[in-house]
Amino acid sequence: MILILVAFVILSFYAALITVYFEGLNRLNANKITAQQEIIPEIGISVVIAMRNEAKNIAGIVDDLILQSIDNKRFELILVDDNSQDNSVEIAKRKLDKTQIRYSILHSDGGKKAALQKGVMASAYEIVAFTDADCRLPKQWLSGFLQAFKSVDIQMVSGPVFFDYVGFSQKMMALEFGSLVASGAASMAMGFPIMVNGANMAVRKTAWLKVRGDLTNNEIADSGDDVFTMSNIRQHFGASAIAFIHSHTLLVTTPAPDNWRKWSTQRLRWASKSKSYRDFYIITTALFISFVSLVQLALLVQDVFFSHRFPTDFLLFTLLKWIPDWIFLQGFFKEYHKKDLLKLSLPVALLYPFYIPVFAIAGLFARPRWKNRRILA
Repeated sequence: MILILVAFVILSFYAALITVYFEGLNRLNANKITAQQEIIPEIGISVVIAMRNEAKNIAGIVDDLILQSIDNKRFELILVDDNSQDNSVEIAKRKLDKTQIRYSILHSDGGKKAALQKGVMASAYEIVAFTDADCRLPKQWLSGFLQAFKSVDIQMVSGPVFFDYVGFSQKMMALEFGSLVASGAASMAMGFPIMVNGANMAVRKTAWLKVRGDLTNNEIADSGDDVFTMSNIRQHFGASAIAFIHSHTLLVTTPAPDNWRKWSTQRLRWASKSKSYRDFYIITTALFISFVSLVQLALLVQDVFFSHRFPTDFLLFTLLKWIPDWIFLQGFFKEYHKKDLLKLSLPVALLYPFYIPVFAIAGLFARPRWKNRRILA
């Protein structure tokens, strides 16, 4: 009976959280950036990409930069090679030499964070955009950032990212990943940012240089550069200095993991930085979501192993949790033409409590590999 009471209270708090997120979504919808909005003509933008062994991807993202809606002379590209063991640099140089894009290729061997720092230091413009070498960019990507930074108070801008997917497994991955993006976007709109994705992000160079000196987690060489930067910008400039550009015309896509093993490694890599979090909103939200999953599991254990009956309480809790999730996600996914993924939302909701606590705990101890390098944590 006590567990049922706890579950009811937890559901009430969870519903309240999703209600707040839904209000955040309403604010995002009311402040969309469109391709027709004017941008300040004199503003330029630097694009910094840290790459490691991206021979099969680098040509694609260069093509996307060539096709940007703003003039090629209004931005520069800084590629920072993070000790690649393939011919990524040769491919990039050969491709870029045929364009009018002003570019430079730098070299670093200290991990992704060091590569990004080197790229920012070499940038010529005040606005610096970041993405990953395996991403694909929309034509309005850079113009969207320039529009968002028209306000001098904005120090950091994040944009939407979704997995490209083929088949059932990758659809489940894309749904779960999209829900994280949606939560991060809504939390930004409500003034308590908890998540950002470095595959679609831009900052003012002055803000970056100010907050990077305060980061105490540089030992995590290949993880967390985006979230830690966001957290420190909020602490220095306030939550209103961080914005999310909510529009399908600004959607960046990245490949979904090929299999569940790679997906698990990715999740462990993300979870491994959790012990370095210092942000109240991030820590509180992560602990609450983990606790919700543990309550779900406790209901299942009580139903099956102690009451020896069909897991009615577990299923009812899952259903009541899923309903507000679905209402919120369908509003967000509709903008990005991803509503087909929501057909899998209930199965994912049933699986969610089984892996969230596992990754939360394992992330405290795991040192997963990423691009043939052991993550330091």
